[in-house]
Amino acid sequence: MKYNVIAYGSRDDYQVALALNEEKKLGKLITDFYCPNILRSLLKKRFNTDLTSRKTISIAVLLVPFIVASKINKSCAFLLEDVFGFIAGFLTDLMDNSAIVYSYYAIGFLKYYKTTGRKPKEFIIFQVHPVPNQIKKILKSDREISNIKFKLDDEELMPQKRIDRLSNALMRADKIIVASGFTKRGLIESGIDKDKIYVSSYGVNKNINLVSKSKKNKLNILYVGQLVQRKAPHILLDAIRILDNSTYKLTIVSKHIDPEIEKLISNECILVRGCSGEKLKDLYREADVFTMPSLVEGFGLVYLESLSYGTPIICTTNSGGADIIKNNEHGFIVQPGDVEDLKKRLLWCVENKNKVRDMSEACVKLANAYPWSSFRNNIKNIVISK
Repeated sequence: MKYNVIAYGSRDDYQVALALNEEKKLGKLITDFYCPNILRSLLKKRFNTDLTSRKTISIAVLLVPFIVASKINKSCAFLLEDVFGFIAGFLTDLMDNSAIVYSYYAIGFLKYYKTTGRKPKEFIIFQVHPVPNQIKKILKSDREISNIKFKLDDEELMPQKRIDRLSNALMRADKIIVASGFTKRGLIESGIDKDKIYVSSYGVNKNINLVSKSKKNKLNILYVGQLVQRKAPHILLDAIRILDNSTYKLTIVSKHIDPEIEKLISNECILVRGCSGEKLKDLYREADVFTMPSLVEGFGLVYLESLSYGTPIICTTNSGGADIIKNNEHGFIVQPGDVEDLKKRLLWCVENKNKVRDMSEACVKLANAYPWSSFRNNIKNIVISK
Protein backbone atom coordinates (compact mmCIF):
# COMPACT_ATOMS: atom_id res chain seq x y z
CA MET A 1 0.00 0.00 0.00
CA LYS A 2 1.28 3.48 -0.93
CA TYR A 3 0.63 6.64 1.07
CA ASN A 4 0.44 10.21 -0.16
CA VAL A 5 1.60 12.86 2.31
CA ILE A 6 -0.54 16.00 2.23
CA ALA A 7 1.42 18.98 3.57
CA TYR A 8 1.68 22.64 2.56
CA GLY A 9 5.09 24.29 2.78
CA SER A 10 8.22 22.62 4.14
CA ARG A 11 6.58 21.35 7.31
CA ASP A 12 8.90 19.26 9.50
CA ASP A 13 11.56 19.40 6.78
CA TYR A 14 9.57 16.75 4.84
CA GLN A 15 10.47 14.07 7.41
CA VAL A 16 7.13 12.21 7.17
CA ALA A 17 7.48 11.86 3.41
CA LEU A 18 11.12 10.81 3.85
CA ALA A 19 10.11 8.11 6.32
CA LEU A 20 7.64 6.57 3.90
CA ASN A 21 10.07 6.89 1.02
CA GLU A 22 12.73 4.98 2.97
CA GLU A 23 10.18 2.19 3.45
CA LYS A 24 9.18 2.39 -0.27
CA LYS A 25 5.66 3.29 0.81
CA LEU A 26 5.56 6.89 -0.41
CA GLY A 27 3.16 7.49 -3.27
CA LYS A 28 3.60 11.25 -3.63
CA LEU A 29 4.22 14.24 -1.41
CA ILE A 30 1.44 16.60 -2.45
CA THR A 31 2.39 20.16 -1.57
CA ASP A 32 2.15 23.73 -2.81
CA PHE A 33 5.72 23.88 -4.12
CA TYR A 34 8.67 21.52 -3.92
CA CYS A 35 11.86 22.62 -5.64
CA PRO A 36 12.62 20.59 -8.79
CA ASN A 37 15.94 18.76 -8.73
CA ILE A 38 17.40 20.90 -11.51
CA LEU A 39 16.72 24.19 -9.66
CA ARG A 40 18.16 23.30 -6.26
CA SER A 41 21.52 25.03 -6.77
CA LEU A 42 19.61 28.20 -7.66
CA LEU A 43 16.74 28.29 -5.12
CA LYS A 44 18.49 26.57 -2.20
CA LYS A 45 15.26 25.97 -0.27
CA ARG A 46 11.92 24.12 -0.35
CA PHE A 47 13.48 20.68 -0.70
CA ASN A 48 15.28 17.98 1.24
CA THR A 49 18.36 16.52 -0.40
CA ASP A 50 17.18 13.00 0.46
CA LEU A 51 13.85 13.37 -1.34
CA THR A 52 13.79 13.65 -5.14
CA SER A 53 11.22 15.97 -6.69
CA ARG A 54 10.03 13.01 -8.78
CA LYS A 55 8.23 11.81 -5.65
CA THR A 56 6.30 15.07 -5.29
CA ILE A 57 3.41 16.96 -6.87
CA SER A 58 3.37 20.76 -6.60
CA ILE A 59 -0.02 22.41 -7.09
CA ALA A 60 0.73 26.07 -6.32
CA VAL A 61 -0.46 27.14 -9.80
CA LEU A 62 -3.95 25.87 -8.97
CA LEU A 63 -3.93 27.74 -5.67
CA VAL A 64 -2.82 31.22 -6.84
CA PRO A 65 -6.25 32.97 -6.51
CA PHE A 66 -6.71 31.53 -3.02
CA ILE A 67 -3.17 32.40 -1.95
CA VAL A 68 -3.73 36.01 -3.03
CA ALA A 69 -7.10 36.12 -1.25
CA SER A 70 -5.55 34.78 1.97
CA LYS A 71 -2.95 37.57 1.90
CA ILE A 72 -5.67 40.20 1.53
CA ASN A 73 -8.13 38.70 4.01
CA LYS A 74 -6.84 36.35 6.71
CA SER A 75 -10.20 34.62 6.97
CA CYS A 76 -9.59 33.29 3.45
CA ALA A 77 -6.71 31.21 4.83
CA PHE A 78 -9.25 28.57 5.82
CA LEU A 79 -10.53 28.51 2.24
CA LEU A 80 -6.96 28.05 0.96
CA GLU A 81 -6.47 25.09 3.33
CA ASP A 82 -9.72 23.49 2.20
CA VAL A 83 -9.06 23.92 -1.53
CA PHE A 84 -5.57 22.48 -1.10
CA GLY A 85 -7.00 19.53 0.85
CA PHE A 86 -9.77 18.98 -1.72
CA ILE A 87 -7.33 18.87 -4.66
CA ALA A 88 -5.04 16.55 -2.67
CA GLY A 89 -8.04 14.29 -2.02
CA PHE A 90 -8.80 14.14 -5.73
CA LEU A 91 -5.19 13.26 -6.61
CA THR A 92 -5.02 10.65 -3.85
CA ASP A 93 -8.22 9.02 -5.06
CA LEU A 94 -6.97 9.11 -8.64
CA MET A 95 -3.81 7.27 -7.58
CA ASP A 96 -5.80 4.85 -5.37
CA ASN A 97 -3.47 5.61 -2.46
CA SER A 98 -3.90 5.97 1.28
CA ALA A 99 -2.91 9.29 2.88
CA ILE A 100 -1.24 10.98 5.82
CA VAL A 101 -2.88 14.40 5.97
CA TYR A 102 -1.59 17.26 8.09
CA SER A 103 -4.50 18.43 10.24
CA TYR A 104 -4.98 21.82 8.54
CA TYR A 105 -6.09 20.10 5.33
CA ALA A 106 -8.18 17.23 6.68
CA ILE A 107 -11.49 19.07 6.25
CA GLY A 108 -10.90 19.79 2.55
CA PHE A 109 -9.50 16.30 1.98
CA LEU A 110 -12.65 14.64 3.34
CA LYS A 111 -14.85 17.16 1.53
CA TYR A 112 -13.66 15.68 -1.77
CA TYR A 113 -14.66 12.18 -0.73
CA LYS A 114 -18.02 13.36 0.61
CA THR A 115 -18.70 15.26 -2.62
CA THR A 116 -17.92 12.25 -4.80
CA GLY A 117 -19.56 9.70 -2.52
CA ARG A 118 -16.30 7.77 -2.26
CA LYS A 119 -14.31 6.65 0.75
CA PRO A 120 -10.59 7.15 1.34
CA LYS A 121 -8.46 4.08 1.86
CA GLU A 122 -6.43 4.35 5.06
CA PHE A 123 -6.75 7.90 6.38
CA ILE A 124 -4.14 9.13 8.89
CA ILE A 125 -4.07 12.64 10.36
CA PHE A 126 -0.90 14.29 11.63
CA GLN A 127 -2.32 16.60 14.31
CA VAL A 128 0.17 19.47 14.39
CA HIS A 129 -1.28 21.58 17.19
CA PRO A 130 -3.43 20.76 20.21
CA VAL A 131 -7.17 20.75 19.42
CA PRO A 132 -8.70 24.22 18.89
CA ASN A 133 -11.21 24.12 21.76
CA GLN A 134 -8.39 23.28 24.19
CA ILE A 135 -6.29 26.16 22.86
CA LYS A 136 -9.21 28.61 23.06
CA LYS A 137 -9.98 27.61 26.64
CA ILE A 138 -6.38 27.99 27.83
CA LEU A 139 -5.80 31.33 26.08
CA LYS A 140 -9.12 32.76 27.26
CA SER A 141 -8.27 31.91 30.86
CA ASP A 142 -4.82 33.48 30.56
CA ARG A 143 -6.25 36.61 28.97
CA GLU A 144 -8.64 37.06 31.88
CA ILE A 145 -5.81 36.68 34.39
CA SER A 146 -3.22 38.85 32.61
CA ASN A 147 -5.69 41.50 31.44
CA ILE A 148 -3.60 42.02 28.29
CA LYS A 149 -5.31 42.59 24.93
CA PHE A 150 -3.34 40.03 22.92
CA LYS A 151 -3.87 39.53 19.22
CA LEU A 152 -6.26 36.64 18.72
CA ASP A 153 -4.67 33.28 17.94
CA ASP A 154 -5.55 31.49 14.68
CA GLU A 155 -7.58 28.88 16.58
CA GLU A 156 -9.51 31.64 18.33
CA LEU A 157 -10.50 33.01 14.92
CA MET A 158 -11.72 29.59 13.82
CA PRO A 159 -15.55 29.39 13.63
CA GLN A 160 -17.10 26.72 15.84
CA LYS A 161 -18.60 25.07 12.77
CA ARG A 162 -15.09 24.55 11.39
CA ILE A 163 -13.87 23.20 14.72
CA ASP A 164 -16.72 20.70 14.67
CA ARG A 165 -15.72 19.61 11.16
CA LEU A 166 -12.14 19.07 12.28
CA SER A 167 -13.41 17.05 15.25
CA ASN A 168 -15.42 14.93 12.84
CA ALA A 169 -12.34 14.38 10.68
CA LEU A 170 -10.38 13.27 13.74
CA MET A 171 -13.16 10.86 14.65
CA ARG A 172 -13.06 9.40 11.13
CA ALA A 173 -9.27 9.03 11.01
CA ASP A 174 -7.90 5.50 11.20
CA LYS A 175 -4.86 6.78 13.09
CA ILE A 176 -3.71 10.11 14.50
CA ILE A 177 -0.05 11.05 14.89
CA VAL A 178 0.97 13.75 17.37
CA ALA A 179 4.34 15.06 18.51
CA SER A 180 3.62 15.40 22.24
CA GLY A 181 1.80 13.84 25.15
CA PHE A 182 0.08 17.18 25.75
CA THR A 183 -1.55 17.10 22.32
CA LYS A 184 -2.58 13.49 22.89
CA ARG A 185 -4.22 14.37 26.23
CA GLY A 186 -6.22 17.12 24.55
CA LEU A 187 -7.47 14.73 21.87
CA ILE A 188 -8.53 12.19 24.46
CA GLU A 189 -10.35 14.88 26.46
CA SER A 190 -12.23 15.85 23.30
CA GLY A 191 -13.53 12.29 22.88
CA ILE A 192 -10.98 10.70 20.53
CA ASP A 193 -10.19 7.01 21.09
CA LYS A 194 -6.79 6.92 22.82
CA ASP A 195 -5.89 3.64 21.10
CA LYS A 196 -5.63 5.30 17.70
CA ILE A 197 -3.40 8.17 18.86
CA TYR A 198 0.36 7.71 18.44
CA VAL A 199 3.05 10.01 19.86
CA SER A 200 6.27 10.57 17.92
CA SER A 201 8.61 13.25 19.26
CA TYR A 202 10.39 15.38 16.69
CA GLY A 203 14.15 15.31 16.12
CA VAL A 204 17.15 17.51 15.42
CA ASN A 205 19.00 17.64 12.13
CA LYS A 206 22.37 16.39 13.32
CA ASN A 207 24.50 15.63 16.32
CA ILE A 208 26.37 18.63 17.64
CA ASN A 209 29.52 18.40 19.71
CA LEU A 210 29.54 19.84 23.21
CA VAL A 211 30.72 23.43 23.47
CA SER A 212 32.02 24.60 26.86
CA LYS A 213 29.91 27.34 28.39
CA SER A 214 31.73 30.55 29.25
CA LYS A 215 32.03 31.25 32.98
CA LYS A 216 30.56 34.75 32.90
CA ASN A 217 29.16 36.40 36.01
CA LYS A 218 25.77 37.00 34.41
CA LEU A 219 23.35 34.18 33.66
CA ASN A 220 22.67 34.25 29.91
CA ILE A 221 18.95 33.52 29.33
CA LEU A 222 17.62 32.91 25.81
CA TYR A 223 14.10 32.91 24.34
CA VAL A 224 13.56 31.98 20.68
CA GLY A 225 10.04 32.00 19.26
CA GLN A 226 7.08 34.11 18.27
CA LEU A 227 6.20 36.82 20.78
CA VAL A 228 2.58 35.74 20.97
CA GLN A 229 0.33 34.77 23.84
CA ARG A 230 0.51 31.00 23.38
CA LYS A 231 4.31 31.06 23.82
CA ALA A 232 3.86 33.00 27.10
CA PRO A 233 6.68 35.57 26.80
CA HIS A 234 4.56 37.80 29.06
CA ILE A 235 4.90 35.16 31.79
CA LEU A 236 8.68 35.16 31.33
CA LEU A 237 8.89 38.96 31.37
CA ASP A 238 6.81 39.07 34.55
CA ALA A 239 8.84 36.33 36.26
CA ILE A 240 12.20 37.90 35.42
CA ARG A 241 11.40 41.08 37.33
CA ILE A 242 12.42 39.33 40.54
CA LEU A 243 16.01 39.13 39.30
CA ASP A 244 18.64 41.79 39.83
CA ASN A 245 19.54 43.26 36.42
CA SER A 246 23.22 42.82 37.21
CA THR A 247 22.81 39.03 37.55
CA TYR A 248 21.38 38.10 34.16
CA LYS A 249 21.10 38.92 30.47
CA LEU A 250 17.89 38.08 28.58
CA THR A 251 18.03 37.78 24.80
CA ILE A 252 14.74 37.44 22.91
CA VAL A 253 14.80 36.29 19.28
CA SER A 254 11.56 36.71 17.34
CA LYS A 255 10.23 37.59 13.90
CA HIS A 256 6.52 37.72 14.78
CA ILE A 257 5.78 40.14 17.59
CA ASP A 258 2.46 41.03 19.20
CA PRO A 259 2.63 44.81 19.84
CA GLU A 260 1.02 44.32 23.26
CA ILE A 261 3.84 42.01 24.29
CA GLU A 262 6.54 44.27 22.86
CA LYS A 263 5.34 46.97 25.27
CA LEU A 264 6.32 44.70 28.16
CA ILE A 265 9.97 44.36 27.10
CA SER A 266 12.28 46.45 29.26
CA ASN A 267 15.36 48.28 28.04
CA GLU A 268 17.54 45.72 29.83
CA CYS A 269 16.35 42.94 27.49
CA ILE A 270 18.00 42.41 24.11
CA LEU A 271 15.43 42.00 21.33
CA VAL A 272 16.72 40.41 18.12
CA ARG A 273 14.10 40.73 15.39
CA GLY A 274 14.71 37.40 13.75
CA CYS A 275 17.95 35.68 12.91
CA SER A 276 19.04 32.33 11.57
CA GLY A 277 22.08 30.38 10.50
CA GLU A 278 25.34 30.92 12.32
CA LYS A 279 24.09 33.88 14.34
CA LEU A 280 21.28 31.85 15.88
CA LYS A 281 23.65 28.94 16.52
CA ASP A 282 25.99 31.31 18.35
CA LEU A 283 23.12 32.51 20.55
CA TYR A 284 22.26 28.92 21.46
CA ARG A 285 25.91 28.19 22.25
CA GLU A 286 26.34 31.31 24.39
CA ALA A 287 23.13 30.79 26.40
CA ASP A 288 23.25 29.26 29.87
CA VAL A 289 19.55 28.44 29.93
CA PHE A 290 16.74 28.53 27.36
CA THR A 291 13.15 29.19 28.34
CA MET A 292 9.88 29.33 26.44
CA PRO A 293 7.16 28.80 29.07
CA SER A 294 4.40 28.04 26.57
CA LEU A 295 0.75 27.93 27.52
CA VAL A 296 0.08 25.76 24.46
CA GLU A 297 2.66 23.95 22.36
CA GLY A 298 2.28 21.10 19.87
CA PHE A 299 5.92 20.20 20.51
CA GLY A 300 8.47 23.03 20.40
CA LEU A 301 11.46 22.21 18.19
CA VAL A 302 13.43 25.01 19.82
CA TYR A 303 13.68 22.90 22.98
CA LEU A 304 15.56 20.15 21.17
CA GLU A 305 17.66 22.68 19.27
CA SER A 306 18.67 24.29 22.55
CA LEU A 307 19.53 20.95 24.16
CA SER A 308 21.65 20.02 21.16
CA TYR A 309 23.91 23.00 21.92
CA GLY A 310 24.26 21.91 25.55
CA THR A 311 21.82 24.51 26.83
CA PRO A 312 19.31 23.31 29.47
CA ILE A 313 15.70 24.35 29.05
CA ILE A 314 12.80 25.56 31.15
CA CYS A 315 9.56 24.37 29.58
CA THR A 316 6.00 23.69 30.73
CA THR A 317 3.87 20.58 31.02
CA ASN A 318 1.92 21.88 28.02
CA SER A 319 4.76 21.20 25.59
CA GLY A 320 6.81 18.43 24.02
CA GLY A 321 9.76 19.41 26.18
CA ALA A 322 8.05 17.79 29.16
CA ASP A 323 8.09 14.43 27.33
CA ILE A 324 11.85 14.58 26.88
CA ILE A 325 13.72 16.14 29.78
CA LYS A 326 14.21 15.16 33.41
CA ASN A 327 13.90 17.84 36.07
CA ASN A 328 17.22 19.04 37.49
CA GLU A 329 19.13 17.06 34.85
CA HIS A 330 18.34 18.78 31.53
CA GLY A 331 16.53 21.82 32.93
CA PHE A 332 13.17 22.27 34.57
CA ILE A 333 9.48 21.65 33.86
CA VAL A 334 7.14 24.30 35.26
CA GLN A 335 3.38 24.68 35.32
CA PRO A 336 1.95 26.76 32.42
CA GLY A 337 0.93 30.27 33.40
CA ASP A 338 2.49 29.92 36.85
CA VAL A 339 4.65 33.01 37.26
CA GLU A 340 5.78 32.02 40.75
CA ASP A 341 6.97 28.58 39.60
CA LEU A 342 9.00 30.15 36.79
CA LYS A 343 10.39 32.82 39.15
CA LYS A 344 11.61 30.11 41.51
CA ARG A 345 13.43 28.24 38.73
CA LEU A 346 15.01 31.37 37.25
CA LEU A 347 16.21 32.50 40.68
CA TRP A 348 17.75 29.07 41.29
CA CYS A 349 19.55 29.30 37.95
CA VAL A 350 20.98 32.72 38.84
CA GLU A 351 22.13 31.50 42.25
CA ASN A 352 23.55 28.26 40.84
CA LYS A 353 25.09 29.30 37.52
CA ASN A 354 27.83 26.68 37.63
CA LYS A 355 25.34 23.88 38.30
CA VAL A 356 23.26 25.06 35.33
CA ARG A 357 26.35 25.06 33.11
CA ASP A 358 27.28 21.58 34.36
CA MET A 359 24.05 20.27 32.78
CA SER A 360 25.47 20.85 29.29
CA GLU A 361 26.91 17.40 28.70
CA ALA A 362 23.67 15.67 29.73
CA CYS A 363 21.71 18.02 27.43
CA VAL A 364 23.81 17.17 24.38
CA LYS A 365 23.56 13.45 25.16
CA LEU A 366 19.78 13.74 25.40
CA ALA A 367 19.48 15.66 22.11
CA ASN A 368 21.63 13.05 20.38
CA ALA A 369 19.03 10.47 21.38
CA TYR A 370 16.46 12.32 19.22
CA PRO A 371 17.83 12.41 15.65
CA TRP A 372 15.34 12.83 12.82
CA SER A 373 16.07 9.21 11.89
CA SER A 374 14.41 8.17 15.16
CA PHE A 375 11.31 10.22 14.29
CA ARG A 376 11.19 8.61 10.85
CA ASN A 377 11.47 5.12 12.33
CA ASN A 378 8.56 5.91 14.63
CA ILE A 379 6.48 7.06 11.65
CA LYS A 380 7.26 3.84 9.80
CA ASN A 381 6.23 1.73 12.79
CA ILE A 382 3.00 3.70 13.25
CA VAL A 383 2.01 3.38 9.60
CA ILE A 384 2.85 -0.32 9.40
CA SER A 385 1.15 -1.25 12.71
CA LYS A 386 -2.39 -2.63 12.51
